[in-house]
Amino acid sequence: MYSLLCVALACLVMQCNAFSGWTQTSLVKQVELGGSFSQIQWEADIQRTDEVPELTTEEYRPYIIYLSQTEDDRLSYIRATVGLSNAKKDKKQVLVERGGAVLNSHDTYWYAVQIPRELALSAEALRVNVIASILHDASPLPKAIKQGEKQYLVWSGDVGLRTPYATQFGRVMIQVPKDKVVSYAPDDGQQTVKGIGFGPYEGLEPYDPVSAAVLQGQVRYQYDRPVITYVELNRHVEISHWGDNMATADTIWLRNDGAKLDGHFSRAAHMVKMWSNPSVELATQIHTVPMLLPAGAQDVYFVDASGNVSTSTLAPSANSNGMPLPRPLEVQPRFPVLGGWNYSFTVGWNQRMSSAKLLKRLPGPNRYRVAVPYLTAPNTAAIDETSVRIVLPEGASDIQVTLPFKMDLEQYTKYSTYLDTVGRPAVILKRAKCTSRLNSFVYVDYTLSPMAHARKILAVAAAAALIFFVMA
Repeated sequence: MYSLLCVALACLVMQCNAFSGWTQTSLVKQVELGGSFSQIQWEADIQRTDEVPELTTEEYRPYIIYLSQTEDDRLSYIRATVGLSNAKKDKKQVLVERGGAVLNSHDTYWYAVQIPRELALSAEALRVNVIASILHDASPLPKAIKQGEKQYLVWSGDVGLRTPYATQFGRVMIQVPKDKVVSYAPDDGQQTVKGIGFGPYEGLEPYDPVSAAVLQGQVRYQYDRPVITYVELNRHVEISHWGDNMATADTIWLRNDGAKLDGHFSRAAHMVKMWSNPSVELATQIHTVPMLLPAGAQDVYFVDASGNVSTSTLAPSANSNGMPLPRPLEVQPRFPVLGGWNYSFTVGWNQRMSSAKLLKRLPGPNRYRVAVPYLTAPNTAAIDETSVRIVLPEGASDIQVTLPFKMDLEQYTKYSTYLDTVGRPAVILKRAKCTSRLNSFVYVDYTLSPMAHARKILAVAAAAALIFFVMA
């Protein structure tokens, strides 16, 4: 009991130290609603309140933002920049770290934006911009519609400000696509061209989860697009030094999370509406899945359980100033994917590592570095689960992986295929709750000696010689 009390007191002291030292002249929270995920941006003008910041031993000073439990549970991505408030440029990207639940609160979580020492020491006001992606932040209402009917989504969340600092001026803006607001609450919100504004709030005291609750609101809007979710995206990458090739295959389980179909699907009605008013018929159906394949992608294939998806469209290879350009691909499913429906397919391609500059020779004997893109996905899709398996050449050793962000799983294993002797080393990475913002490179360093490089040739030669002598 005594030890638990000590831990609680230590956490309280730590939070009090982290949450002090700043006051906010303004805080604007902007929620940009979409389909399967939304984007939240906080813009704060802050001023330090103490005369001499205690930064003698620490390189950073934290600025704290609060997220609701729903935002924390569904958070995919969070980044922050900071700079002088009166400077439009020279913004520095800084680290954001999750702190955990706020004491005495079951629905508030705090994140620390690490303000660099040179800015934290400044007597001038600072501007902090934080951007976050929240998955599945809106849901269809009604949950089921008839074929061809309009689709509506509803969002619920904070329309008041949740912040640990005293704030002179604050506002919450809810943006919806193309001025499609149907209804909102509370009624004192102000409708603008881009959405709904709540506030302004003036003279706000720091949020206390014990004595007050954050004002909640709701916005219902028309959404004339499919709600695209990648339930799973499994990427398999094989590296070949002999072929100077990176072979990539993405297996995707796609789902339309929009309003489900009420009743049966009519192919005849679908064809009539495709001829008379295709934009309305396709508004909430997944008719094509756009993908942007990397520059230099070749030998592209796209298949599903029935075979080649021949209705898809792949742009021809193009160059700009002698450099290959990314290749747009539109995978067209064999049937329109309506709300609640699924579709699975695989897209694969090859890349020459030398021309794409994906493989680099490092200092040291037989040391290499390969750059592997973590994912490829439409910028409107939420990705629930991702898995990437990177298969290195047989005999690769001393493997080191540099990650662009935190993973849920990092595992080292073996992968065996034809003509292998001991199997190829493989790295498996997994992460949940992703968007296209996480399309970054994973860097894998490894050693591949000439003897290990020639292992397969020697094994094949030995097997051929053995067969020859046995048959002789």
